[in-house]
Amino acid sequence: VLENWVEQINTHVKKGSLSYYVFHGSNRNNDPEFLKNYDIIITTYTILAQSDIKERSGLFAIKWL
Repeated sequence: VLENWVEQINTHVKKGSLSYYVFHGSNRNNDPEFLKNYDIIITTYTILAQSDIKERSGLFAIKWL
């Protein structure tokens, strides 16, 4: 599923107009300052469910629009 989102972005979005990061796997960067640099974060429900929302770290440390 993640690969499909990446393919759709690369197919339908003008190159360089939006940045994205695939937030998945054991080497994913959980630093909010790093994640803020991207327009789109692509991840899975499983990754979100494993995150501690109360801890307000990683993806949950950022106020998204």
